[in-house]
Amino acid sequence: MTTLVRPLVLKDWFGENVRSMLCINPVSTSPQPVHVLSTFVARVTEIRGQRRLAELAKLLATKNGLWAVSSDDVRAQVRYPLPTSDHDLEQWRHALAGLLAADRAVFKSPYSFQVAHVGLAANDRTDNDLGELGARLVLSRADGVEAVRELVDRLFERQRNPHWAISALLTDLQRSDVDVAPLCSPPPWAGLSSCREFADNCSDLVLRSVRLVATGHDTLLSLRVLATTLTWVGLLAYAQVPSLLTEAGQRALLVEAGEPGQLPGLRDASAASRRALNGAWEGWLARELSNTVRDLFAGKAPGNDEMETFLRGCQPYSLSGGSQTTKERIPEVYATWREHHEPFVAAGYTLQDVVASSMGNKPQKWFDAVGRHCGFVGPRRGYPSRFRSEVSLLPTLVLAGMSESDPRAVSMLEWSERLISRFGVVFGPHAIARTMPDRAPEEELDHNRELLSQLLASVGLARRYSDGVTEVLNLASLWRRAA
Repeated sequence: MTTLVRPLVLKDWFGENVRSMLCINPVSTSPQPVHVLSTFVARVTEIRGQRRLAELAKLLATKNGLWAVSSDDVRAQVRYPLPTSDHDLEQWRHALAGLLAADRAVFKSPYSFQVAHVGLAANDRTDNDLGELGARLVLSRADGVEAVRELVDRLFERQRNPHWAISALLTDLQRSDVDVAPLCSPPPWAGLSSCREFADNCSDLVLRSVRLVATGHDTLLSLRVLATTLTWVGLLAYAQVPSLLTEAGQRALLVEAGEPGQLPGLRDASAASRRALNGAWEGWLARELSNTVRDLFAGKAPGNDEMETFLRGCQPYSLSGGSQTTKERIPEVYATWREHHEPFVAAGYTLQDVVASSMGNKPQKWFDAVGRHCGFVGPRRGYPSRFRSEVSLLPTLVLAGMSESDPRAVSMLEWSERLISRFGVVFGPHAIARTMPDRAPEEELDHNRELLSQLLASVGLARRYSDGVTEVLNLASLWRRAA
């Protein structure tokens, strides 16, 4: 008797088994860190009353350099006192847009305001869940809730910058209107034994960034670091969690520190380590699909005809720009995989091929785009994509290699070892770099570490001594405001 198995809707499956599991959605849009920060602040706070962001969005909404909401409509819909002259109102709107739009692209919805005040935070869904991931990493621990409370207190203090002054004028929120969100569960992957240590390291990093805002002397600078950190942690989850779940351990992420192409051997090795993530991601996705198909058939492998009928019935992801041709070739794709694998594994690889082909914006492209936004992937233009340490990422890297008990500075050697053990990020000679299939020459690894030392020192994040020793400065001490 033939067992009837309902085919998969791959978009729903992806949402339940990938997006919900990782707490990121690596498809479609590629958010700027400002979007991630906005969602994070909105997620970790609870507001009594309504935010007035809808009116603020109408006031500042632009598209392709043109106002999406006319001046007359603004006056009819917005309760703020506005200039009566159209010319004055247009100048005012441009001035506000320049102050509040960190990425120069504000639309009616979603919002992309530079967060300098809790009242401007919005649950912006274009962040691809990166803000949600950071919020759950922090709110799953009691000291994280306390750190968020200190952050909120700090953002309600009067600040000496135009962002905060304008923000305070445009929102009527008071500190008594804002509560910290309660404790919540961590991301699903964080509770698994293979990922627990990595999750703790990510949570500690986000927590240090939150505390930097609460205790730093310049909240705008600290908020920028927090935004970059939240984005980078999401990229690390994409890069490391699939590998950890398949029990392959953390992958080596070899990062280029000098000018693009300055060290050609290291450039090629870094690009190879970037490409290796694609295989790890696809292998994990195929394994999860194989397990799903096995469960649907209750572990009893069907014949080839029945399996092919099931596979043809599965609906593709169907993201704009994706190809549908793979579905037509499912029988031959499945037959190819079936030559070397048992039915459920072959089905998993076949469906993974369908998912990848039907996505207009591939997860790999999403990773590269978001990585460029936060300074982790480069070059900005050109080929090949590889891991880089741009200036915007340096404060986050410094925090990633620090611990709560550290003094004002730690040796660069110890700091580098922590980056490797915690996140798999490597700059110089190390055993993990020598296990990479595409190895960089040892002299180039040495030179790359020296270039990183120079870069950190040039932006005031490290001290170099005449004997060749470099100390990385602890941002928690370096940026702490006076008591």
